[in-house]
Amino acid sequence: MSSDVVLALGAHPDDLEGGCGGTLAALVSRGVEVHMVVVTDGSCGSYDLPGPEIAKIRLEEAAAAASIVGAASFRHLGRQDQGSKVSIATRRELVLLIREVRATVLIGHPPFDYHPDHRNASQLLFEARSAAAVPNFADLPPLSGTPHLAYFDSEQGLKFDPHIWIDISATQDIKRRMLAAHVSQAGLMRDMYGEDLIDHVSRLGIFRGSQRGCAYAEAFRGCETYPEPDGGIRFLVRTLEGGIQP
Repeated sequence: MSSDVVLALGAHPDDLEGGCGGTLAALVSRGVEVHMVVVTDGSCGSYDLPGPEIAKIRLEEAAAAASIVGAASFRHLGRQDQGSKVSIATRRELVLLIREVRATVLIGHPPFDYHPDHRNASQLLFEARSAAAVPNFADLPPLSGTPHLAYFDSEQGLKFDPHIWIDISATQDIKRRMLAAHVSQAGLMRDMYGEDLIDHVSRLGIFRGSQRGCAYAEAFRGCETYPEPDGGIRFLVRTLEGGIQP
C-alpha cells in the first residue's frame, strides 16, 4: 500500500472521469487512496429537467462513477453549476477537506481551460494547496508539508503542453464504465452535438496515446511553482511507471 493520498478536484460531475479517470483507476490499482471531489452540482446539465432535479441525478451519477473506480470517498463542495467562486470561505472549506483526508497529492483542472467553473476550480485548488500546511487558517491541524499538485488535460487538449503522458490502456475499460455512469450527460451530448460522450473523451485518449506510443493515454502538467514545481509529476511517474517507492 502507498502512503500517499490523492485528492482529485473537478468542477462538475463527470470532469474527473473524462480528464483523469484512467489515471485514478491506475492509482487505485496500485494501492493509492483516492478521493474524488466536485465543486458544483451540474444543475445546468439538462434542457428538460429543473436545476435541483438534474443536480440530484448528476451527483448520484458521479458517486456511482467514484464507486466504480474504487475511490475512498466522493464529495460535493455545495456550489451550483456556473456558480463557482474563488473566495476565502470556499478555500477554507477545501483546505479542511484536504486536511481531513491528509492529502499528499492534488489533481485538478489546468488554469486556462475553457469553462469558468473549470478555471475557478483550478485556482481554488492552487490556493488551497498553499494554505493546507499553514497554521491558523482552518480548524483542523495543518498538514506537515505542502501537497504536490498536477493538472490534467484541458478540454480537447487545447493549449495544453503535457509534461508527461500516463499510459491508461490497462484501465481504459474502467474509465469507459465511469463515463457510462453519467447517463444524463451522455443524453445531453447527443442532443447538443450529436455525438457519444465516451467516444468524445476517447478521441483525446487515443490522440495522447499516439504521442506516448500506446493505445490510450492521459496527459498531465506540473504546477511549476514553489516548493516543488514537479512534485505531482514525479509522484505519477514514480507510482505508475516505476512502482511505488519510498
